[in-house]
Amino acid sequence: MTITPAPSQLDCKAYFATDISLHANREFNASQPTELALENLCVNIEILRTEEAPRDWQVTLKVWQNVTNGKNIPYEFSVEVVGLFEISSVPGVEIKDPEKFVRINGSSLLFGVAREIIRNNTSAGPYVPIMLPTVNFCAYNSVNELKVSDAKGIEQGHGVLPNVAKPATPKTARKKPKPL
Repeated sequence: MTITPAPSQLDCKAYFATDISLHANREFNASQPTELALENLCVNIEILRTEEAPRDWQVTLKVWQNVTNGKNIPYEFSVEVVGLFEISSVPGVEIKDPEKFVRINGSSLLFGVAREIIRNNTSAGPYVPIMLPTVNFCAYNSVNELKVSDAKGIEQGHGVLPNVAKPATPKTARKKPKPL
């Protein structure tokens, strides 16, 4: 099916990462089941708008793991992404709750960005990459911490066979290049 794209009422002017933290777990055992649990994934959303520019919004989304020590997980991560948005006028369409509109759509866009940052960074690590689940932000009515318990499971690798890839040689054990 071919469609003609329609203009969005939420224009993303810019987005950027403000904090990225990734640690490979040296104790991770790829031959054992991974203990990545969806209930350990946390999301926090903050929304700002100024009175001077009521159509301009800033959404800050942070994604991290809340994991206890001793779990068999390949990585610990935390990512914070900020997006700058503008609500555009579309003839014949009225937004009744602009904050909810920005929270749902802006957060959805930024979660995809954070998801890709985590996948991209973990794919450069010694273990299989982590692919976070997609999340439905429509189900949440507040901008407080969001526990992602109703999404699909966290996958490793490219969604083919989680937990079967053997870890690569840790970077610390790789040969160091000779100085120039």
